[in-house]
Amino acid sequence: EEGGIGGGFNPVDENNPAGSVLPYVQTDDIEASLKQAEKLGAKPLLPKTEIPGVGWFGIFMDPSGNRVGLYTSMNPR
Repeated sequence: EEGGIGGGFNPVDENNPAGSVLPYVQTDDIEASLKQAEKLGAKPLLPKTEIPGVGWFGIFMDPSGNRVGLYTSMNPR
């Protein structure tokens, strides 16, 4: 559906074990969001990284050990 929820599946490996879920949150500024998360006790796991032709993402681990992804689209609507 145009403009609907997006998503994908990562291959199962040591960083993505079977049964794990990695939610993504949309942000306009991944670097600022990662810095704010770190100030609040999160551990950055992956800096802003480009998905060619699609957008950018970054990942951090919250203080409880949950991984959270951040996403910014190259083509915001």
